[in-house]
Amino acid sequence: MKSTSIAGMAFAVLLGLLSLLWASMANAHAEFRGSVPAQDSLLDGVPAVISLEFSEQVGVLALTWHLPGGREVAAVGAAGATTLTVQPPPDAGRGTYVLQWRVASADGHPVGGALVFSVGEVTGSASPGAEGSATASATVAFRAAMVAALVLSVGAAVFQTLFAPVPPGVARLATPLAVLVMPLGVLWLGAEGLDRLGLPFGAFFQDDVWGQALASPVARTVALAMVAAALALGALLMQWRLAAFSAWALAALSFTLSGHALSAPSWTALPLTFLHGAALLFWVGSLLPLAAAMIPLPPAGRAKFLRRFSRPAVAAVLVLVGSGAGLILMRPLAVETLATPWARLLGVKLALVAAMLALALWHRARAVPQLERGQAAPVARTIGLEAALGLVVLCLAMGFRLAPPPTTPLADPPSVHIHTTKAMADVALSATPPGAVSVSLMLADADFVPFDPQEVRLDLTDPVAGIGPLTVQAKRDETGVWSTAPVTLPSPGPWEVRLMLLISDFEQVTLTGTLATIGMGQP
Repeated sequence: MKSTSIAGMAFAVLLGLLSLLWASMANAHAEFRGSVPAQDSLLDGVPAVISLEFSEQVGVLALTWHLPGGREVAAVGAAGATTLTVQPPPDAGRGTYVLQWRVASADGHPVGGALVFSVGEVTGSASPGAEGSATASATVAFRAAMVAALVLSVGAAVFQTLFAPVPPGVARLATPLAVLVMPLGVLWLGAEGLDRLGLPFGAFFQDDVWGQALASPVARTVALAMVAAALALGALLMQWRLAAFSAWALAALSFTLSGHALSAPSWTALPLTFLHGAALLFWVGSLLPLAAAMIPLPPAGRAKFLRRFSRPAVAAVLVLVGSGAGLILMRPLAVETLATPWARLLGVKLALVAAMLALALWHRARAVPQLERGQAAPVARTIGLEAALGLVVLCLAMGFRLAPPPTTPLADPPSVHIHTTKAMADVALSATPPGAVSVSLMLADADFVPFDPQEVRLDLTDPVAGIGPLTVQAKRDETGVWSTAPVTLPSPGPWEVRLMLLISDFEQVTLTGTLATIGMGQP
């Protein structure tokens, strides 16, 4: 098999994957968990507090109010730990108000949506396309193309440095791919800027698009990839060993500067990502020149070359598998995770990696002994197939931009159980402050029998922020179950609660406690 036919097979698979990724629609990374006021609420007036809750801290990219009557005004917001608080819109009278928002996740990827509520009457809804950006799929396609070009060019340079000069057919492919890294990186960077602002492709050359692009983590990845590609080109043309090893290190480092490594729950994601990228660059990047190098050699020469290659290849595979397992296991995994797009994509990727490992094992355990006995073995074809599978795996890894990994579950809203010799109460907020929340109460006597006092009143205080007491009256919903109207808690707390139960005209019971946030899965 000629090297050009091997490259053609690999890139046919690559282009097929890119077309599938282009047709995909993006999913959120920072998960939107709710809002105050709630989506599609019908209110009596413009709310004093507007907040959006996410699964992680976000950064503000763009906020716009669409007011009744069609007027648009810029919105002002401030991001807290997991809450984005937005200043209320100007009062434009009765009708539907739409807040179009776009924020950046911890990994730098943008997330968009729209909060809709109406005052007095419903007169509209969110505009089409407010929930996402079609440019997300373009960022994946350009990124996949750039990373594929980087891996193949750097891998060829490392192969030439460690083993033998790359065959002419592979050299004619690897050198232009190294040059293509720069324009593909620019295209990816521009698409990232469009995606962060939710703008169409016609805005590609706008200053604000490139301002957002250059401020994103993607800019650092692209810059380092360009340097690595330039060094790989020098190594291929001038056979500079130091340039090849530098390109290898910088390309692996570029994978750590953007993407899911930045939002992982542990700092160890960064070194694991570096090791994963370095192993991938060697294994996948070296397969194409290895397959081409097999073609002119006799069986004994093929066996000797494969044994020489297999020693560092085994180490690279062990590093790849170990670091990949570490990156998976540091994520919050549960049974529900198996139903997510991330898990399905990961399953396909792992199945293809298993196929690559099976081919590598066949080469080592069966093909090499056959070649050493002077028997024929189609190693050029099987290594070419392994290279094609590697490119498919590479494209699938880029697809995690559209199918993000699971995030740490959002903590439950603050609650407290208070138990005395006279009464007990379960007190819970409807949402995590700051923002407008209601308070639910379950009351019982010391024997756990639900009961109803004549009156229930709460005092809420944040002693650290010096806020309160805020007094709110509760009303009875059913026996032992009481609740309050929404009250605005302007700080995240913790909030101390003082519960006053009027049992009779002559008896009052006071219960005190601290409303604490309990994370899911914690005691």
